[in-house]
Amino acid sequence: MKLPHRITVLASLVQELQDNISDNNIHKLLFIYCYKYACNNAYDFIWINNSPYCITIYEDKKLLINKQILQDSSNWLSYPDAFRFAKKLDMLEKLSLQKLKNDIAKNLVTDEIIDEAYGDYLKPIEVSDDQLIFYTIGYEGLNLEQYLNRLLTHKVSCLCDVRRNPYSQKFGFTKAELMKALAMVNISYIHIPQLGVSSALRQDLKNDSDYYNLLKQYETDVLPHQEQNIELLKTLIIKHKHIAITCFEAKISHCHRSKIASLMSAQSQQQYMVKHI
Repeated sequence: MKLPHRITVLASLVQELQDNISDNNIHKLLFIYCYKYACNNAYDFIWINNSPYCITIYEDKKLLINKQILQDSSNWLSYPDAFRFAKKLDMLEKLSLQKLKNDIAKNLVTDEIIDEAYGDYLKPIEVSDDQLIFYTIGYEGLNLEQYLNRLLTHKVSCLCDVRRNPYSQKFGFTKAELMKALAMVNISYIHIPQLGVSSALRQDLKNDSDYYNLLKQYETDVLPHQEQNIELLKTLIIKHKHIAITCFEAKISHCHRSKIASLMSAQSQQQYMVKHI
């Protein structure tokens, strides 16, 4: 059975550590396996209540249930006759999984080891608590945990969604999913659809010239009528100190965030910095 590598890792961990897996510890065990034992970086994690946490594994769990590999959503039990996914791991991953299993049996897997591994996993960025900063961020190329960690390391406390239609085929980035994830890490969410670009205008964008023309039209036809929402962003910077606007595109020159940021920078009077992350 062909599954993405990360889901193969998750299925292998659940099957091989069957008697030791629960909702209470699966995040810790998966984290320490991915970043201390196998070092395969299969999943990314956020830090909640001083412990690693991965939202994505619950989406992957749904797939494993649908494939009849796991029994149901209330536990992490594999069907006895399900394919053994550890067979698909490389040799280092197999040996690392066996070592983790042995170390669990010897009570050698401790929170201290997890804390040490996490210190290497997420390096803090020096951001002044007093400096007002207006960030822009796109989620293209990022999974949900990577995206959240980027916001957290830059001390963003309020995210403003400037998509006209906040829906995505990518897990975690529809409005409801994103709001829920942000709430878990104490980041406020505000949707400002008026600052978005209509889907009709985003059709047939093929090259830099197409994007340039779209953003020029946005700058000319949309932004001049958004004084109220621009003032809202300024108010939010004063309140939260570090805020970010978000859309899909990673490349800032292809996103209307660049035009919003340019306008905010022009009107900042050096009260706040504007940065793309």
